[in-house]
Amino acid sequence: MSHASRSRRFVFVHGAWHGGWCWATVRQLVDDRGHRTWAPTLSGMAIDEPCAHVDLDAHIEDVHNLIIREDIRDVTLVGHSYGGLVITGVANRVPDRIERIVYLDAFVGANGRSFADLAPIHDVEALVVEDRIAPMISIEKLGSFDSEMAVILASRLVGQPWRTFAQSLHFSARALNRLPRAYIRTSDLIPEQAEHAMALGIEMIDARPAGHDAMLTEPAKIAMLLEQIEGLPVHRAEE
Repeated sequence: MSHASRSRRFVFVHGAWHGGWCWATVRQLVDDRGHRTWAPTLSGMAIDEPCAHVDLDAHIEDVHNLIIREDIRDVTLVGHSYGGLVITGVANRVPDRIERIVYLDAFVGANGRSFADLAPIHDVEALVVEDRIAPMISIEKLGSFDSEMAVILASRLVGQPWRTFAQSLHFSARALNRLPRAYIRTSDLIPEQAEHAMALGIEMIDARPAGHDAMLTEPAKIAMLLEQIEGLPVHRAEE
């Protein structure tokens, strides 16, 4: 198998209030093309799972441990929304294991700043109920879903462990700058993050209007764009 067509490895990291389930269709499409994928549900993100001590570092550790446990090398990290902070933190810890970073309508991260700083959320603790912050965005803003899918999605979202929003991210810009990075912009929900990515020189791919939850609304397009970013022969999404 040539370098251009060799099997790739992808670790998909979900955003706030979601779980690994949100990547199911994208994973199937990518797996069907001969690649290997993982999509963990981060700590505290299962219904009724205790989360009092879960913070951003815990989520970074979840993905870091997966990579070490499964001995994953030359991996492309794909992070959606809040998951962008997680993959930035993971890449900072094990840059030698990372082939590429892909931000999907995501928070890229700023050194010493938290999700709450970037969102912004001015008083995180005021929103906390039983160690969690309830979803702060309507289903309509996540993407164009039919009524049945909207109900299913709403039923699957869970409160976010509040410390994940409050803890600051710290990383070495030098380590990250050595890695290829791409940003897939699928909505206008967090435009300042796309602008920040461009200012950092990150490759920008405009896929609007796929919706913020593009892995659910446009999974074939996301799978196609990942192939494009990886320099693979592209399987075009059906119109």
